[in-house]
Amino acid sequence: MSPPEFPDQINGFIVAPVILSAQDNKDPSPVYHTIYLKKHQFKRTTAPTDDDEDDEGDRTVFAANLPILTSFENIKKFCNAVADVLVEDFVKDPNIPNAGKIILVDKSAANRFIAKSKTLYKLKDRIFWNATSNNNNNSNTTSADSIRGIDRYTAKTLKKYPPHDQLQRMVDLYMLNFAKAEARELQNVRSLAEQVDEDGFTLVVSSTRKSAADIRAAPKMTEDEAIQNDATSGGKKKKSKEKKDFYRFQIREQKKQEMNSLLKRFKEDQDKIKDLKEKKRFKPY
Repeated sequence: MSPPEFPDQINGFIVAPVILSAQDNKDPSPVYHTIYLKKHQFKRTTAPTDDDEDDEGDRTVFAANLPILTSFENIKKFCNAVADVLVEDFVKDPNIPNAGKIILVDKSAANRFIAKSKTLYKLKDRIFWNATSNNNNNSNTTSADSIRGIDRYTAKTLKKYPPHDQLQRMVDLYMLNFAKAEARELQNVRSLAEQVDEDGFTLVVSSTRKSAADIRAAPKMTEDEAIQNDATSGGKKKKSKEKKDFYRFQIREQKKQEMNSLLKRFKEDQDKIKDLKEKKRFKPY
């Protein structure tokens, strides 16, 4: 497969393709990533002097479209591979994603880096992007934070969505721990129910309270409050009963009075009709 073709520059930016795949010169189809470089431009407020030879603005290169999770170690290895120059610092741009300023040790190093970068688009030199940082060379293990590139996101995905058998083991372990905790709590409740206080009484535990926290949260009344509560309850019941009996008596008396009133009015009407008949004044129609 023929290698891809890159332009020498785009909108004034130098095109610097790097290889993201493994560092194997025999790889027939490497994966390329394009970085855009440009000499940092700034405005001087004073005239240049001999002391400005190593001014930070003259030894700064702006880099855009950097690979994701680019670190200072990546930038140092990249600059060293391109032009064998040293990097003093790397400052990420807070406003542009995956961009930042590469500050080299001096002005000549910056010029050499720019000059060598202008030939990278020809792919004569295979520049590899080492996306794995190694901050501790004495350690034989790789921490999760040192994983970069697609391996990092693969690990995060597997952690977020584990396989079915692994998820089943996690659920079984969680339910086993939950059952053990529930059994311990139930044992605590039973031990509370078996305790005898100084007065010789045992705690009565309701079947709805299945934890010691529920028992402790139950409202407790003092002896005086219990006596007062019983007296109040008894008084209310007696008073309610009296009202109820008195109300029934009133109903019977009221019905009796209504019945007597109806009978009296009926008798009065009969007397009126009889009197009208005797006087021949009764005309029902």
